[in-house]
Amino acid sequence: MTNIAIFGSCRLGTWQESIFSNNSKINEFGDLIQPSIHKTNDNKLSLIVNPTGYSVSILEHLDLLKVFQEKIKPIETNHKAYREIHKYSFNPLIVGMQYDAILLEVCSRKVLFAPPKFARESAWEGETIPYKLTKYEALKDFGVTRLSYCQMDQKAITKALQEFVTESGLPANKIHIIGPYYYTQTYEHLDELPHSVIGGRVSLHNDLSASASLLGIQYHNFNDILQLNQEDVPCPLKSPFHLNGNGISRLSEYIKAVFA
Repeated sequence: MTNIAIFGSCRLGTWQESIFSNNSKINEFGDLIQPSIHKTNDNKLSLIVNPTGYSVSILEHLDLLKVFQEKIKPIETNHKAYREIHKYSFNPLIVGMQYDAILLEVCSRKVLFAPPKFARESAWEGETIPYKLTKYEALKDFGVTRLSYCQMDQKAITKALQEFVTESGLPANKIHIIGPYYYTQTYEHLDELPHSVIGGRVSLHNDLSASASLLGIQYHNFNDILQLNQEDVPCPLKSPFHLNGNGISRLSEYIKAVFA
């Protein structure tokens, strides 16, 4: 069986059950409990989905890879704002799990580095503050503001990807990236994306694609996967940020074909 470790957002958290079995459970709030392991019916492919929680940028992925590998510990704190973070780490589903390839969803070039006070009080050895923490007011206690974010240019993206390949222990061609998607046509139930948002996603797509090509990493265009911006193709999006059934189906079929 080929094991694929997947790091990304909720868009890569749900898979079509007719293609991938689903061992996930639902909590009392109706939310999907992750991590989860999804297998094809022929047991040839296994997806280890979001083993340490959601992540959206490369340096976040690098930190969480180290948590997954048990090289650094997850955040340790009893603060109510942090209970969601790394609660999956060292889960029996993923401890010692071997992976043959890695799939990253990279949809942001923003990085929020962890200040020393945060690292000390959270017993955190990572470089970045995990994605799910970035919206909490409590971060102000550590001097974190909107101005704390850094934007990675293509040179920084290339460097971070090279480090990720090294840390993963895999050949570069076993690392796969899905970049940001954007839609330019009008969908009845979706708000139009601002031109600035489309421009930013196109720019990130171009930088990721170029860096991946330079390093021998496999890059996949999310627009093509979802068949966005094509005439007479049913919309794959439930909202600007979430896939609907059509989108989940297209992503599932595509990933099965890539790793078959």
